Amino acid sequence: MFTGHTESLAPPKPSQLEQTVQLADLAVKVDTEKVAANQEAYQIQSLLEFQRLANYFSVAQIFLRSNALQSKPLTKDDVKQRLLGHFGTCPGLNLTYAHLLALISREEAKGNDLKAIYVTGPGHGAPAVLSCLYLEGSMSHFYPQYPLTSAGLEKFVRAFSWPGGFPSHVNSETPGAIHEGGELGYALSVAYGSVMDKPELLTVCVVGDGESETGPTATAWHAHKYLNPAESGAVLPILHVNGFKISERTIPGAMDDLELLALYTGYGYQVRFVEYGSLAKDEAESEEKLLQLNINLAASMEWAYEEIRKIQKAAREDKTPIVKPRWPMIILRTPKGMTGPRATAKHQLEGSYHSHQVPLPAAFKDDAEFEMLVRWLKSYKIEELID
Repeated sequence: MFTGHTESLAPPKPSQLEQTVQLADLAVKVDTEKVAANQEAYQIQSLLEFQRLANYFSVAQIFLRSNALQSKPLTKDDVKQRLLGHFGTCPGLNLTYAHLLALISREEAKGNDLKAIYVTGPGHGAPAVLSCLYLEGSMSHFYPQYPLTSAGLEKFVRAFSWPGGFPSHVNSETPGAIHEGGELGYALSVAYGSVMDKPELLTVCVVGDGESETGPTATAWHAHKYLNPAESGAVLPILHVNGFKISERTIPGAMDDLELLALYTGYGYQVRFVEYGSLAKDEAESEEKLLQLNINLAASMEWAYEEIRKIQKAAREDKTPIVKPRWPMIILRTPKGMTGPRATAKHQLEGSYHSHQVPLPAAFKDDAEFEMLVRWLKSYKIEELID
């Protein structure tokens, strides 16, 4: 007869899920009306304006060698002859970066010093990361040659994918970078590693849906199970489902909300969907969709942070830690290449893998693509935002 330890034979501890709950009911519902009714307090207009500038700077970095502010009519001589970069993921990165800044700002207004870092799996979206760092002033702090002036912006835009400048992917020279990205699969594990034994740290980690197909990422979704909320910080994963990778659909992009909900609930997360919806039919609808997207994400970021604090408070202050806490995550569905041109004569761009890298690869030499680039840049209306 076996008389040794029998702990390994004990059944697993029950989860925090109700045994009779319906799967569809597990999608987290958040009160977005509170944010809609208090847009000034949630800085919604400022968030939209930040993204317009960041998206413009992202496009300008990929395409322009001069005339970054379009102080005179754009010509083909202003366009880089060798176009290298990735636009498709940039609007989503600019969106999430802006909302992390806003969350930090709101907590600061409450007297809370929220320490946070931002990890990007899609490191190929370097134009977005660099644009946000430039707009917040971090770039100029570490690289004084790129001040927040018209001359500084000229140098900054030209430096992307340019000899002696910034590479097309986030690298170790990027201010604050702890994960380069581009070599996909490791962002989530790096994010969880960053908060171990750092109880006050929040790491927001954007995982691209192409990256989510990798083995290292699939394993890293379990990493929250190693967190001790009394001693470590927290990770807020944002799965960015824009539907496409470099040349085809992604697996998450082909999954409906119920399938994604089943998968990530099984991993142990509370899942909140934030969705743009179908492509806008015109400029007015696009503006409304972007407004609602930002209202939704602001409410969702606040919900996620409150859930994190509840889990941590139970372990740290109440001394009654939650068994198998279900940490929050956000699944963000937006079109790939959002805010970019809809289509060329040959291909759909927005909402397609054709926007993954350079949507208008012949802009330097093709009249039609050059004119599309001009209209694209003008669509951000940066003259309304820059003195």
